[in-house]
Amino acid sequence: MRWVASYLALPLLLIVGCSKTPDSTPTPVAHAPAVLSAEVQKAVAQRGKAIVAETFSLLSSNLQSAIQQGGVSNALPFCSLAASPLTAGMASKHGVSIRRVTH
Repeated sequence: MRWVASYLALPLLLIVGCSKTPDSTPTPVAHAPAVLSAEVQKAVAQRGKAIVAETFSLLSSNLQSAIQQGGVSNALPFCSLAASPLTAGMASKHGVSIRRVTH
């Protein structure tokens, strides 16, 4: 009896699911960004490096303080709990997105 109900429900689901007509309005295509001049690229790279250096300094000094206060075993809680808010604060301060990158 179950297979009969399943057998009858499947066409109904297909009809309902497939009856929706696709939106005929075309999706706007974003224009490719203009190529940045070498001067602008250099300025952006310098700003990025300065933000990275400031963020690294902030995290490093806070990590060193955590180690001094509670030893090396205090480093893991610092990294898992305190590093994210500090990084988020730096991102907000500079109006950028900061992500962790590893090799």
